Amino acid sequence: DWKATVYVNGTQIAEHTGGYAPFTVDITSVAKAKGNVLTVRVWDATDNSWQPRGKQVNAPQSIWYTPVTGIWQTVWMECVGFSYITSIKINPSTDRIELSATTSESTTQQEGLYLVAKIPSKNGQILEKQFEPNQTVTFDFSNESFFKEWSPESPNLYDFTVELCNKDAVIDKIESYFALRTIKTEVSEDGYPQILLNDKPIFLNAVLDQGYFPEGIFLPEREDKWIADIKNLQSLGFNTIRKHIKIESEVFYYYCDKYGMLVMQDMVQNGKYRFLRDTALPSFLGKTGKFKIFFSSRETSQRKMKQHRFFIEHTKNTIAHLYNHPSIIYWTIFNEGWGQFSTNSIYDLVCSLDSSRIIDSASGWFKGSLKASYKSDVESNHIYFKTPDISKLVKECIQKRKALIISECGGYTLAVKNHCSQKKCRYGYGNCRNDDELTEKIHFLYEKMIKPHINKGLSGCVYTQLNDVENEINGIYTYDRKVCKLNKKIVLL
Repeated sequence: DWKATVYVNGTQIAEHTGGYAPFTVDITSVAKAKGNVLTVRVWDATDNSWQPRGKQVNAPQSIWYTPVTGIWQTVWMECVGFSYITSIKINPSTDRIELSATTSESTTQQEGLYLVAKIPSKNGQILEKQFEPNQTVTFDFSNESFFKEWSPESPNLYDFTVELCNKDAVIDKIESYFALRTIKTEVSEDGYPQILLNDKPIFLNAVLDQGYFPEGIFLPEREDKWIADIKNLQSLGFNTIRKHIKIESEVFYYYCDKYGMLVMQDMVQNGKYRFLRDTALPSFLGKTGKFKIFFSSRETSQRKMKQHRFFIEHTKNTIAHLYNHPSIIYWTIFNEGWGQFSTNSIYDLVCSLDSSRIIDSASGWFKGSLKASYKSDVESNHIYFKTPDISKLVKECIQKRKALIISECGGYTLAVKNHCSQKKCRYGYGNCRNDDELTEKIHFLYEKMIKPHINKGLSGCVYTQLNDVENEINGIYTYDRKVCKLNKKIVLL
């Protein structure tokens, strides 16, 4: 994170920008038989407004956190043949998958190469199909009782292999897994917009998760810390994580796939965030869109173009990188107007890259006068500082035939002695004296604002947040994950 320049034996062989998505370098031309030296130089300004950086700042305070730099994810090297498989793409439904694979450019220079996909089934049977590079092959499981749908209750995963072959041998092989599931929005026969998982209504009972850890900032000390976060939420009855303005290491999404945790995935934001414009005015004075127009002219056109270009590339890379994970059911493009631009065009772009998931164009931001031309699969609102009756909001969404998501709410604070990261600047919304008061506040929030509208137009709620983060103490768990502040005996939904 952020800009990496890669050298092997003193020769520059790659340059990459973007602190979250992986990249690959072919070192064949400069590698020696022995004694190779790999050098990676990383530069990270962090506070550049055009740089997708999420919540990282050089001077952490309130909702802004300690930055990371350097190599914070896995690095590995492997040897491949002259021709090899470069990527796969899985498009699932409830009873079939469409599978394709791309190969290295050198594959086209060799005749007689083909791909074979193999899926183990019951009683040792192997389902097998041959296909060409960049061609899509379909496996239909409608008559196969062995294969079940994936859901939070039954997170069924199935292994498969793809082999690149010639007439004599297998020259490359990859192993992966898939799941059978669909996600979409639909209006019921009663006229209620809803979200359907595998063609059945589901309520996204979610918690905001920013993915920060005291021992490693962007990374936990051990992988099982991710598993613990997932299982902590499931033990409280939550079925969804909103991964907020951060892309995790891919192993996190594997654990969500494995343990049945749905994921609402944010894009990493860039551009300047202004509290008055992006949070205060829409929260207290209404979401008309006029404020954004007033403030957006401050940045220079050149800086804006750079910001927009990086955001678009980062969005493309994010979707390509995470596309095959069944747990991811929802993309959030912009959050609270931060860096927001050309919303409809970016929605169209994301839809062209992945139409199989729900797209939230602007979580918690301007609707109001923009509603007539506003492209989004859902109506997404943030509600802090109050616990209103949202009947009117729900009614408007029913009229628009769009499911309503309360994509952030709550955020009540409770400082737990000896478990606070900071002594001052303890940020959140609404102080609580003890765990009973916190539990009562959250219970009241769900009883008044959420439960009356479930399956009647309201399709999801995201409580802020899973864990405390540095200056913020509005987590259900403390930053060190040692204390659950919520009474576990309570059932929110």
